[in-house]
Amino acid sequence: MYRILHKAVRPWQAREQQRLDYLSREQLVELQWHKLQRLLRLAYDHTSFYRRRFQEIGATPDDIKTPGDFSRIPMLTRTDILNHAEEMLIPTREKLHQGKTGGSTGHPLTYYYDHANKYYRKALWQRVDSWIGAAGKRPVLYLWGVSMRSKHPATIRPWHRWTMQSFRYGIKAMSQNDLGALTKDFLQIRPVVVYGYASLLLLFANYIRENGVPISAPRLVVSVAETLPPENRTLMEDAFRAPVYNRYGSNENTYMASECPVRQGLHVILDHVYLEIIAEDRPAKPGEPGYVAVTDLDNLAMPFIRYRNDDIATWSRKEACACGRNLPLLETILGRETDFLFDSEGAMYSGSDIIEVLQPVGAGGLIHQFQFLQEERGSLCVRVVIGPAFHASVEGSLRQILDSYFCGKMEVSIDWVENITPEPSGKTRFIKSMIPYNAVWQSRD
Repeated sequence: MYRILHKAVRPWQAREQQRLDYLSREQLVELQWHKLQRLLRLAYDHTSFYRRRFQEIGATPDDIKTPGDFSRIPMLTRTDILNHAEEMLIPTREKLHQGKTGGSTGHPLTYYYDHANKYYRKALWQRVDSWIGAAGKRPVLYLWGVSMRSKHPATIRPWHRWTMQSFRYGIKAMSQNDLGALTKDFLQIRPVVVYGYASLLLLFANYIRENGVPISAPRLVVSVAETLPPENRTLMEDAFRAPVYNRYGSNENTYMASECPVRQGLHVILDHVYLEIIAEDRPAKPGEPGYVAVTDLDNLAMPFIRYRNDDIATWSRKEACACGRNLPLLETILGRETDFLFDSEGAMYSGSDIIEVLQPVGAGGLIHQFQFLQEERGSLCVRVVIGPAFHASVEGSLRQILDSYFCGKMEVSIDWVENITPEPSGKTRFIKSMIPYNAVWQSRD
């Protein structure tokens, strides 16, 4: 079982990873724990940062024998990485690859990985692509942020569809003024698979719907990097006339969970990550929101151990998936810790819930885009980009819906703007809150 641990995994060896999907849960947990112990030993023996962490709890890797023991290790935060990145590196003669996060939270990170992990990441991408029948399909179109450089001809010719494997469009090619040009390219390329940030896919889907563009439907669409509320998925599927699949990952830890064709949750890749969801300083129950702590089991150059990545998620209430994979399921990714709003009494509201409530006033081209800004509890600024079908009565309807939704416990102001500027990473944050997430989930009656 463990021979996969000791060599670089080339992209064409993705099948060696795919066989892991159908191991029993007991075998997967055994493999996961084996890789975790290996990672802890390497980090303890070769980095001053993690040796200090173990000293803080008076333990060594040999003392970590259960999940409870593992939870004693202090959380790794973005501040830790920013201040101690060099101390986290495991010495090697090999030249390391450098990566950077987009910095959507205002704190971009630089991280490193070795040559073996470079190929592992590619194979992991192919592995989750194979779940939904996307592996090897061409041509592919990417709607991405600044982390991916645009790569497409200035003018798309018919032969480009057969001579180019992928067409990449960064955030600069996704401004409102350029959506028309992108649509023309889309019609020429006729992509089989579309990958994109959720907000960029939604922006493009709205443009297609509002302008009645008769596109050639791709086989499937894959949403990454941001939350995907059910209402947005439905709108995208209507525009692209193709199923939309959700994935969960990050630049620093690559893919951690992905949907299969059943789409009843996101399968956590147990042999790649040790994922924790924590509520009130304890493991969260199924369906209970909590913050995510991820341990990347495959980056042996710069260990990420119990990395609190600012995301909020829930474990699925389903014990098994009809697809037959024994990988556990995430029910939903609710967003980042800063993606929640608080009313005057401290009750919390999630972005996905608000999107659903605003669906009536945002439908039919009335409103093109929303963004919620909160600097103090009980006070909210709503930035609104109007749609082509907007009329004066929409403002009254919007205020009425928000007042009813927040039960009069939120002072709301509306700011009408021409556009909403994406973050430096290329992502568009639906909610920007300056209020730290409270680990205690406060539900509304």
